[in-house]
Amino acid sequence: MDISEVTEYNSNQIEWFQRNKLVEILPDIIANTRAFDSFNHIISEINEQNAIELLKTLPYTSKQDVLMNPNHYLRTDFDERTYEVRTGGTSGEILSFLRAKSEYNVEKSHIEYCWNYMGIELGVDKGVVLNARPAKKSDDGFSYIDNNQMLWLGCNDESDNHWSRIYDKIIQYKPKYIRGYGSLVARFFKFIDASSLECPPTIRAVAYSSDPMQKAELELIKQKYCDNLISLYGQTERVVMGVTCKEGDRYHLLPTYGITEIISENGTPIEKAGEIGHIVSTSLYARLCSFVRYETGDMGSWAKGICECGRSGPAISNFLQRSHEIIINKFGEEINIGRRNSFLNFRDNLPIGVGIQFRQDSPGSLHVLIQTTKREIELYKLAITHLDFEFETTFEFVENPVLNQNGKRTLLVT
Repeated sequence: MDISEVTEYNSNQIEWFQRNKLVEILPDIIANTRAFDSFNHIISEINEQNAIELLKTLPYTSKQDVLMNPNHYLRTDFDERTYEVRTGGTSGEILSFLRAKSEYNVEKSHIEYCWNYMGIELGVDKGVVLNARPAKKSDDGFSYIDNNQMLWLGCNDESDNHWSRIYDKIIQYKPKYIRGYGSLVARFFKFIDASSLECPPTIRAVAYSSDPMQKAELELIKQKYCDNLISLYGQTERVVMGVTCKEGDRYHLLPTYGITEIISENGTPIEKAGEIGHIVSTSLYARLCSFVRYETGDMGSWAKGICECGRSGPAISNFLQRSHEIIINKFGEEINIGRRNSFLNFRDNLPIGVGIQFRQDSPGSLHVLIQTTKREIELYKLAITHLDFEFETTFEFVENPVLNQNGKRTLLVT
């Protein structure tokens, strides 16, 4: 099954593809990942008829599980170049793990499918990425053009002067599409609307991801600037990928990428459409870090019926992404803490295996709750200095994370 033809396959063909992929990868995952040592006895039993059913006998994996025992989830049979990646930490847990270079090809083929869906040829058509901070390879501390003709622009300044600079750079570069965090894409179009500017004339598509847009923001972009607007769904952990439908608000999952389940609060699977639960997914490809039945931290429900676009594959509606709360810094600005340079630099300087949450008791203040077994203050001083620019910062070590009423962990607690 080719990803470019996935919409042409029926549910039985998709299931058979997934079963065959599991037969290919699941025995090696179990045999070479310490977290699943107790399941070695099922390796010889796995076949096309029972692969999905046996997968679902394995335990759920949370971000906290991997964070506290990262080596238990690393494959012991990989012998290739690796590099470290970090999740955004918007749920309060900043997960660091290793990734193999070979994983890129899987990602590339599925992302190309999403861009083709918008009429974009990745690597050929010029695009713009609105990023929370300047690219590390930037020469001017603002912009950078990569090998795929993507212009990366740092949106680390909330002033109108900075957004005007971004607008001028886009006009000059003449890209065919814009993508970025939902909050940044929305901010760009609200700026050009408030400034009575025209949409850059070469723009033919807009894509956003990571954080959601409000309905009014979506309508503003669609009605006044570009109706070819989609949202991409995925995680740094790479277990599930989806793309919104142009005919509605459901996310069509890419079944060649991973197997997705929706789980209720008590841990039972949800099959009924419309019932909201936790999204749990397993990659269908060999990953250096084995995210099996991984709890993404997002919630949603199975979509009802066949989509208006005609596709009948798995789709999620009532989608609730991880929270992105707004707080006030000491300059009186309302900011999204998860998208600020101060937070990103703080995150990058934390030791591995640390859970973080924030509490704001008054405007301009920020109290940091650090969940870790490593309690030497010197390990955290450098990281916290990055927050001091925007906040009067205090911190404490805690045993357990603060959970909300639904049992979910969030970056900002009350």
